[in-house]
Amino acid sequence: MEITNILTNEEWQADEWELGLSDGDQSNTESMNPSEVAQVYIERLTSGSGLHRLRPRKVQQAYEKNAEGGLFGLFVSVKLKRAWRNWTNAVLKAKGEMPVTVAELDAYIGLEMAMSLIPTTDIKELWPKSNFKETKTSKPQ
Repeated sequence: MEITNILTNEEWQADEWELGLSDGDQSNTESMNPSEVAQVYIERLTSGSGLHRLRPRKVQQAYEKNAEGGLFGLFVSVKLKRAWRNWTNAVLKAKGEMPVTVAELDAYIGLEMAMSLIPTTDIKELWPKSNFKETKTSKPQ
């Protein structure tokens, strides 16, 4: 479907944008947990688009050294995270709030990244249902 048709057609089907399963697959994504949906999504990206790791050895070493944290570091540098945390903490301090810790910021950034892999559009759908329910920077739901 051409992008101009999508943008001008008021009756476009939402299912065109959602993760769907092939006709031969009887599974339903609604019964899958987020990790399974993310796995299907990534498999489709890698198999259908030719997407691949440019530096598989670097990825493997990062994972072996620091598990998921090592992989996370491939996408977001320590320097960038430090700058984000300094800026965020300055804003929080000005509002009289507690500063975020490195772990809290990592959790938030990781959640934002994960949201790009699963069919969730609002952080509120994940944040109150997770370990982040009562952090120093959020109020209990």
